[in-house]
Amino acid sequence: IEHLRSGQISALATSSWLLDLQPYTGEIELSDPIVQDGQFVVGAYTRASNDKALGMTSLAEFRALRVVSNSDWSADWQTLAGLGVSDCADVKTWRQMVYMVNSDEVDILLAPFPSASDCNIEFEGCTLIPVPDCRIVLRGSRHLAAARSKLGLSIAQTIFPALRRMVEDGSMRQAFTECGFLNKTTEHWHVINSASIEANLPP
Repeated sequence: IEHLRSGQISALATSSWLLDLQPYTGEIELSDPIVQDGQFVVGAYTRASNDKALGMTSLAEFRALRVVSNSDWSADWQTLAGLGVSDCADVKTWRQMVYMVNSDEVDILLAPFPSASDCNIEFEGCTLIPVPDCRIVLRGSRHLAAARSKLGLSIAQTIFPALRRMVEDGSMRQAFTECGFLNKTTEHWHVINSASIEANLPP
């Protein structure tokens, strides 16, 4: 984002949370939402031998788990705080998070569901599995952003409207489903923060 603000790059190649981009709306160009608020759903991942995590069935039990995340991941960190998690380790690399769960230093990490039917995460010899029937919604929308340079503005004027049309005609949702981001295997799993989401929706 700093490179974008200074014009050293013309646009972000991936979407970012509005929470992270909004402070700079006077300096950069934002697209309409690519990922809608409430659309970004993740699982709680643990090791296969962690019976406490795998047996979790309520928000109270979720709060009692040891969690690892990254405080720079604004939506994840804010969601965990909103869920009332008190034991949350702050580490900066995905590798370290996976190793900490795999070695039982912590119970779970949050991660998007992979497209594989078993939804397991395989990483450097470690296998993490999702807590069954458990989903968490990360609140907020995700957007693309461009610099206010000549090329950045050209990208914003050409690409952003095309992406908006893809959202409006449903082709973006279809693409998200085909790539597994909107996971068909887990689409009916329980959302453990559904009550807090409903309480904060506009009337």
